[in-house]
Amino acid sequence: MKKFYSIIFMICIFSFFLQGLTIYTGAINKEFIKEKMDITDQEKILSKIQIDRIEEAPEKVGLLCFDVSDTECIAVGSERLAQKYILVYDKKGLFLYGYKINIDGKFGVGWTEKNLVIYLVRENAVITIGDSDKILSCEKIVDSSDNASYWNNEIFSTQRVKKGNYYTMKNQTSILTKFTMSSYSILERKDISGNTNFIYNNSSDFAVKQILEMIFVFSFIVIIIITIFKHLKRSNLN
Repeated sequence: MKKFYSIIFMICIFSFFLQGLTIYTGAINKEFIKEKMDITDQEKILSKIQIDRIEEAPEKVGLLCFDVSDTECIAVGSERLAQKYILVYDKKGLFLYGYKINIDGKFGVGWTEKNLVIYLVRENAVITIGDSDKILSCEKIVDSSDNASYWNNEIFSTQRVKKGNYYTMKNQTSILTKFTMSSYSILERKDISGNTNFIYNNSSDFAVKQILEMIFVFSFIVIIIITIFKHLKRSNLN
């Protein structure tokens, strides 16, 4: 039984360690260190990506990332199962336009002047989209420790400040969000005067998702513990 409790203790420590990795520590770079990408590599990446403009906001789902332009247009990245979206709102939370995107893996969003930027984690690439929805460039993100920090501390940061206004991506405080915070339900704007408004709010539906995720996680852990316990029991009998 001592071995059994030791294994459970190690699982708990490992879980808290993983949760701690998500804590924001501040960006090192001001932007990614990039370099030109070979034409063949560009074509290979772009051939696997489909980007379709949408004029109506889809059903709200969990938030993954966001960025704020100099004119305070807010781009948010969200996904439902395999379908991913980039949605653009104004500072009052009014939907302007968006893109339904078909890409593999995790992604981030950003702005460079008035152009929208998509950061592809798996491909380690940056795609810039112009006003006419045309892809302007596809660049390579240099594999470096500074860039690795920039992914976590800037691209996937939960807070940004623009013109003295604070934008925060968060969940409603609950014990569930401490363990299942893979995405967020709220994007809030707080102006200089302290007034707040929601840019994006999916808290009611998100709570249901959090409960289902928690049930899945606990069920998975229980199955592992039972399997380990049975294995130890057989070992003791032998």
